Amino acid sequence: MGSLEAAETAFRKALSLDPGYWVAHNNLGLLLHRVGRDGEAAASLSRAIEIEPQSPGTLGNLGLVLRTQGRAAEAVDAITPHWP
Repeated sequence: MGSLEAAETAFRKALSLDPGYWVAHNNLGLLLHRVGRDGEAAASLSRAIEIEPQSPGTLGNLGLVLRTQGRAAEAVDAITPHWP
């Protein structure tokens, strides 16, 4: 767990230096999902998509988190408008 906490701290530090760094938002979202903080994970992944809407990996990650929360319809709605 210590390394996950260190990783979260590092991602948050990166975002404090560059709030537009979508990769850090994505990775923070994945980490938060891994530790069961899916509400925060969805928010972080949504922010990554706002910055970089064509990232298929981030779209899939958000879909996974929303589905895990029992929000399958929202998962489809969240990712569908971004596919060409």
